[in-house]
Amino acid sequence: MNTDTPGPGFDTGDATVDAALTGIAVTDPETAGNAEAAFGSLTWGTGLQVVSLRGLQEFLWYQLPEKWAIPLTEQLAVARSLGVLFDRVGLPRYAAVCTAPVTGTILTAYDTGGRAAGITAYRKALTAGGVEPPEIPGVLTWGGVLGVEEHAAFWSLADHLELAITAGDYTPGRRGWKDTATRIARDYLTVPRLDLGGDSYLERVHTERRTRWAASRGPGRAALTQAVLPLISTPPQVPGDAEQHLAQVRWLLAQCDGDGAPLTVNHTLGRALLTEACHRFDWLILGKQAPPENQLPEAIRLRAVLTELGGTRRRGRLRCLALRCLAAWPAPAATCRPRC
Repeated sequence: MNTDTPGPGFDTGDATVDAALTGIAVTDPETAGNAEAAFGSLTWGTGLQVVSLRGLQEFLWYQLPEKWAIPLTEQLAVARSLGVLFDRVGLPRYAAVCTAPVTGTILTAYDTGGRAAGITAYRKALTAGGVEPPEIPGVLTWGGVLGVEEHAAFWSLADHLELAITAGDYTPGRRGWKDTATRIARDYLTVPRLDLGGDSYLERVHTERRTRWAASRGPGRAALTQAVLPLISTPPQVPGDAEQHLAQVRWLLAQCDGDGAPLTVNHTLGRALLTEACHRFDWLILGKQAPPENQLPEAIRLRAVLTELGGTRRRGRLRCLALRCLAAWPAPAATCRPRC
């Protein structure tokens, strides 16, 4: 990289770094110039306290090949120079990333294979690096475009994972390290935090996503989505007698499982099934046998619930489950598959 010989001093925003650069410049002014430029892009004048492993990876493996319009040989020289600086200030772990073979491999991939090859190599290296915030099944999948709160959660977690590696909680590449990293990430994102006013990072991310969703696609839609937003944010409590009412739904779904529940010629529920329901749920009838379905309000109401749920459908003279999972409703959607 073509750089002018630095003046008598450096001004990176960090006195320790300035002193180190001055020492390097005594014998190798070009390396000092490269290191100053790289450190400036990495920290934007905020000093060593903002340097992190994930941030360094981002700079070396993405910003340097994508944003710096210099040849591969000069990119490699910049990375090496930044490593010299980190060694000088007592950060050998960061220096090792600058000179690691993976850094050269990624920069070469950009140069020889184009952007797509470079990005592929970059993402692969991030995954193996150990500080890339993982997806947490059932808890959080990171968005393609991060909002303010999600961005803060992402980078704070990356720093926390780096501390976990330093403390020996896990070592990238060793058996089971990804499971450990995921567990640490889950705990970190879900714990209430004083600096967030008692919220967790996960709560902040979900609140931000709901707010963005409610305000999306124009004022007409926003008027509707914002009206239901409180119900999404704070779901209403399940009534205490909910299970009592669901018992009838579960029972009829179970009857429709397997071969299905027999229907009359008019495609209503059979008398035997209705009679069993009457005795099971104390529906009021005259005599021992139930009347036809259209004369039994409870049966009409129950069929209406299942119709609204889309839980059953007619198949000839049978009423069978629309989805296999509804036999034990509610159940995970992943277990559902068409029955008829």
